[in-house]
Amino acid sequence: MKKGLAIPFLAYVAVINALYVRAECPHLESGLEKWSSASTWASKPVKGSQMTISKKILLDESPPSLGSITIAAGGVLVWADKDNITLTVSYILVQGRFQIGSETCKFSKKARIILTGKSDSSLKVDGFGRKFIGVKSGGKLEFHGEDKLSWTKLAQTIPAARQTCGIIYDHKNTPYDKEWATGIHAIAWNLDGSVYDFGPFVLGEPWDDEAEKHLVTFLNGVPKNTVVALAVHENLGVGVKPQRDWELLFKTVETLGGIDSGKSLLRNVKDKEAYAFIAVKGQKEYTSEQHVPRTPGKKYTKTNDVHVTLWDLKLKFWVESAVKFEGDWSIPNDVDFRVLSTEVAYPKIEVIDDVSTWKPGDKLVFTSTDFEWRQAEVFTVMSCPECTASNQFKVDGMFANSHFGEVFDNVDERGEVALLTRQIVIEGDMEERCYSNSPAEADACDKFAEDVFGGHLKMTRGFAAAHIEGVEFYKMGQAAVIGSYPVHFHMCDDVSGAWVRNNSIHHSSSRCVTIHGTDKLEVSDNVCYKHKGHGYFLEDSTEQWNILDGNIGVATEYGIQLPSDMKEEWCDQGLKKFCDAVSTFWISHPNNYVRNNVAAGSSQVGFWFVYADRPLGLSAARQLERGLVKEYSTRHTPIAEFNNNVAHSNVLRGLVVDGRISSGESEDGVFVPENGVFGSNGYDPRIPNNKDGNQTIVYLDRFTGYKNRENNVWVRGGNLVLRHSSLADSSRGITMAKSGEDTFTEVQKTVFVGESDNKGMPQLWVDWDFPTDPKPQHQFDRSLMTEDPNSPIQGFVFYDGPTYVTDCHFKRYRHWHWNNNLEKEFSGVRAFRSGGAISWRRADDVFFDPQSAVRGATFAFCDDTEGNKVYDGNATVRGFEGDRDSKLQAIFQDEDGSVTGHPGAYVVKNLPFFTTPKCSFVENWQMSMCPHSFAKVSFIGVDFVKGKYPIYFIRDDAHESAFSMEGSANNQDVDPDVEFVSTNSQINAISHAFNLAVKSVSKTGINIPRSSSKRKGSPNLSQEINPEDSDNESDIHPEVVVKNRFQVLGSDKKPEPIRAIRANKKAKFLTSRVSSKPGLR
Repeated sequence: MKKGLAIPFLAYVAVINALYVRAECPHLESGLEKWSSASTWASKPVKGSQMTISKKILLDESPPSLGSITIAAGGVLVWADKDNITLTVSYILVQGRFQIGSETCKFSKKARIILTGKSDSSLKVDGFGRKFIGVKSGGKLEFHGEDKLSWTKLAQTIPAARQTCGIIYDHKNTPYDKEWATGIHAIAWNLDGSVYDFGPFVLGEPWDDEAEKHLVTFLNGVPKNTVVALAVHENLGVGVKPQRDWELLFKTVETLGGIDSGKSLLRNVKDKEAYAFIAVKGQKEYTSEQHVPRTPGKKYTKTNDVHVTLWDLKLKFWVESAVKFEGDWSIPNDVDFRVLSTEVAYPKIEVIDDVSTWKPGDKLVFTSTDFEWRQAEVFTVMSCPECTASNQFKVDGMFANSHFGEVFDNVDERGEVALLTRQIVIEGDMEERCYSNSPAEADACDKFAEDVFGGHLKMTRGFAAAHIEGVEFYKMGQAAVIGSYPVHFHMCDDVSGAWVRNNSIHHSSSRCVTIHGTDKLEVSDNVCYKHKGHGYFLEDSTEQWNILDGNIGVATEYGIQLPSDMKEEWCDQGLKKFCDAVSTFWISHPNNYVRNNVAAGSSQVGFWFVYADRPLGLSAARQLERGLVKEYSTRHTPIAEFNNNVAHSNVLRGLVVDGRISSGESEDGVFVPENGVFGSNGYDPRIPNNKDGNQTIVYLDRFTGYKNRENNVWVRGGNLVLRHSSLADSSRGITMAKSGEDTFTEVQKTVFVGESDNKGMPQLWVDWDFPTDPKPQHQFDRSLMTEDPNSPIQGFVFYDGPTYVTDCHFKRYRHWHWNNNLEKEFSGVRAFRSGGAISWRRADDVFFDPQSAVRGATFAFCDDTEGNKVYDGNATVRGFEGDRDSKLQAIFQDEDGSVTGHPGAYVVKNLPFFTTPKCSFVENWQMSMCPHSFAKVSFIGVDFVKGKYPIYFIRDDAHESAFSMEGSANNQDVDPDVEFVSTNSQINAISHAFNLAVKSVSKTGINIPRSSSKRKGSPNLSQEINPEDSDNESDIHPEVVVKNRFQVLGSDKKPEPIRAIRANKKAKFLTSRVSSKPGLR
């Protein structure tokens, strides 16, 4: 009985499942009329039709190229579950619903939307422009491509091909590469990859009358089963000497390759065009050739690697031709021949995730793991019968660069592999050459030399639904048109429930994802590769509660829309310093969630937290209505989340928290245009987010930074803590600065590595500035952080402060004499790079705080013999030449003795003003450690004093060791705001500055213990002191006594030591202030 019931029950389940699928798959919903059916239309759309859809249409065929499609309210356009449908149209305006797949019925076929039109097209819509998919109020956009893993990390290091034994023949490393002959270069290999013969044939010069006959003789003379390759070098020469017997040559090539008579592509080659040919003589099935004609707007033509793979011999033979017709030496103009093992030519890759959703033909980008982001490489997935695990695959092509795949001493430097291919493709149809219809476009053509008027997708306020996943956006964005981006949410307000997931955006002319005047959007697991301008872009400094999770950005190039997008030299004179800030992630409001993202190569910065004090652009008026972002609220808004992000291979810095975006303000009397970046941020997070709120601590968690040339991290802010992070392979691990009074910055439980095992690519250094030949040179086995191999390497870098270093680990910070013989051979050449785990900002013009401290530091090296725990150079050391007077006051306290071995000791400059016989000089640090207490005293002047006048400070117990300063901003003008660090001894000060008036004096507290648990504020040890009314030291807190009696002398008088207690009371003081508040700890 039970068995009899089983069959009807299973049948019932099957029916229910079928009905469920039918209900969830949009192409199966009822009421859809087929595009292909004549009965659907009163008149079926034809080429150029501008049509409106008011009913439910199923797109089941590729229509002719259309003018426009408007999906009216109530109208529906659904993509059929068919392969290779292409919709070509100038624009699609959505007021109804446009749908491809659904969240529970992903689209697994190939779909393509091509957006057409030039920048002067008459097909345009107000608010959207041209060449777009746009969604208006009430519209629904549902794009759901098949699930594919968006990106992963390498599980092993991939060596560059030249770092393996798999290159059997490399033309560049042979004497044949020096051959200059214009015409065709030919090579013949034996089947083991050895060279049978090589010859350059001067077809492109008129003086050699027999060149084509010599080449024919060469080709006829090679034996069967020889691999023969030909490549045009600079110019074939058909137009140079048309009377040659070209037909004889063409026929010989066709015979060699088994090509039908008259069919060889060589016959089509014109002057200054690339051509490559390869064949196995006597086996026509292996013949391959490629001709690349000249393209308007391009400076050269280049073939692919035209190749023959002999799998039974495990060898790949290939040839490449590149021919330039204009441009400098950097333009490709050469031939190349190689023989590779198939293991190197078609490498098997292992990653950390299951990549079984990646299929043969899919395109991948392998990120650079070196300083140069342009080492990113794109390959095609190929079939891999020998792959035994779901995390393995093969690619078609050899790697030009190494890609690191290891975790070194808790720093995860494994390179990323990102998928560019998706099932749904939206692309802009581009012109072969750049054109212009406006000054902005002319400027774009001048800078980029290619069509940059791509398509764009734009959501506007009031849309009913936006769910975009599994889509490949290609050739999108419009470089010269503001507001035209691959994915753009424009002034949408609250978009809770909308998301952009698992998409690929590559070769974009303007950005990747733009969030503009929009809150609560989810942007997750997307790939952004090779784009102009900021990549993930929060536009108006008003965007809040957005989630950026698991995205990757690669190859961020300069753009032209905003000053911050542009190269410095692209900006107008006088405004250059407000430009040059292009970033992969541009986070212009702190109240957003940024987690699990990767910035893998930018022309400047990976992640940049920056804000405007007032809403920008269109949001200025909108925020008057919404009231969510008020003047100055951004500078007091805590960062909602920054967790588990990675930045590497960025030209300047990995992570920046600093700067402000101008809303049309001035700096130093210079007007800064809107969106220019200027000044320090003044970031002071509070709850609530206004100046009267309570200060709060912001945590930046689990950040990984490596191979960022200048700085892995640059942080300025009030009460900012970076913790549980990993930093390696940068000139500076982290520089931290405070942004206001009574604030601090801190790094906790972080690993610092000076140089990891990730060596990158070997680099040849040549001193081209050396006055005579030969030039000094050195072959390094690793890439250089900067152009100067002597540039110092620093781990933690102190800046103003107070700043704290807590429970951090340091490895591989050392001095390096990298070539002693070079110094002996070339007079004046230095081959020495300095290094220290803990250091101070070079060429600094601010003052260091004696409250800055280190606690719980550990070092993976022996001090002096293997590295330097601390180091600060002087003007004789490369990299420290620009140090200013304020640098003489470098200082920090070793709270627990983990650096010096003496708990509570201070590390200070080895100057008599700061030291006593109780101090010890540490030679390899170039610093002294002292058991004394230190404090900072500030003098705030009334007027700026011009001229190079020193100010002298003299200790009562060391009159012979006067300490002088010539100004903080530079060593030519005396800044009236002067600070100095001193022992808690009696201090004399004598000014040699003419007409200097001291407005106030303050002294930062000393000996204030730092609690292991953070607390807000400290006992109030501040009080105002009137120097005219107080002669009694007891008026000042005993821990922070400052002898505030000074004599101001004219510039014509010589300084004299004057005891502080007896100084002239009539000196020009306005107020003095004594403060010991250490800020939020």
